[in-house]
Amino acid sequence: MLIQFLRIFQKSTKFGPFQYAYRKINQRNVLPNNNDNELIKFSKELESIGKCNALDTLNADNVELLNEIRPNLKKSFNLAAYVNVSETLQQLVKLNVDLSLIEKDDKLASFIVRCDFEQDIQPLLRFLLDNGLNINQMGEVLTSNPYLFTIPSEDLNVHISYFKFRKFTPQDITGFFVKYPKLFSLKIQTIDQNLADLGEEYRLTANEIRHIVRRHPRIISMSNHQLKKCTFVFAEQMGFNEDEIRSLIIRNAVLWTKQVNRDYPKDIVRSFEYVNTTMQINHEQILKFPLILLRRVRLIRERHLYLKSLNRDQYDPTKPLYVPLGAFFQIDDAQFCIEYAKTCIDDFNRFLKTI
Repeated sequence: MLIQFLRIFQKSTKFGPFQYAYRKINQRNVLPNNNDNELIKFSKELESIGKCNALDTLNADNVELLNEIRPNLKKSFNLAAYVNVSETLQQLVKLNVDLSLIEKDDKLASFIVRCDFEQDIQPLLRFLLDNGLNINQMGEVLTSNPYLFTIPSEDLNVHISYFKFRKFTPQDITGFFVKYPKLFSLKIQTIDQNLADLGEEYRLTANEIRHIVRRHPRIISMSNHQLKKCTFVFAEQMGFNEDEIRSLIIRNAVLWTKQVNRDYPKDIVRSFEYVNTTMQINHEQILKFPLILLRRVRLIRERHLYLKSLNRDQYDPTKPLYVPLGAFFQIDDAQFCIEYAKTCIDDFNRFLKTI
């Protein structure tokens, strides 16, 4: 009779009998014993249950049952595999946190999967709200620095206290979270030393340091070695003097933070050399439009050669038909053609095919 029971159970491919059988077995903890009467009764009960259509909508009990009998999730490098069973991940997705970036760090991904949303995640969200962020900014901030999840609230509060001690306003601190949330993963000693090195390297006052950091908080992450490397690029490779370099960092510290990336120092030097040597534009004019140095050489070259082909490559501000450096990076191709080349963009595009 046990074989008969197993056959009935195996043939019950519809969900209803399977659900009933599962619960019966679960209640008894073991399969029915060898008592023939019990097996016969149990088999009849199974057969009496109505058949279910595969397209029928699952009710709450069925869904709960499926969750109970699903196999345990295997180790996965893809957090998407855990979203359906993790409230924490579901809430992070609602906040627009990019889980694909988090899962690149196995230890971080494993840590977050084990977090309880109410106990581990909500306190951080409340902390961010208390420091001026709105709910729509959470996703971008936590995607940029998901390691915020791992930092104790006491350490985050120490960072806030430090910045307030350095006379940064609450609005400034909110800006740090938005512009460069990785700042809060740095040790206070590192931040303090880097600020001191910044001031010493460029003879900056406290107000000037705060002005720079407000606009470009990433500069706090730059070590003394990195600052000196940037100084070398501007002084030795481009020929700017100390006062000019000081003016550059106060007004456009992005020229420094971009150089943290490996290829940017070379790109900045190439752009400078083309503007200074080929276009014959002096340091004084470059200082008025320093962001030209962030423009790719190819794009500068295209517009310069087009103006030259039209005899409009006139970069002297004291003469008529002056074309400022802003024409090479502040406007799009269509506006450039209308305002400075005095042609249509179709002519410009045809010219680009010839070079």
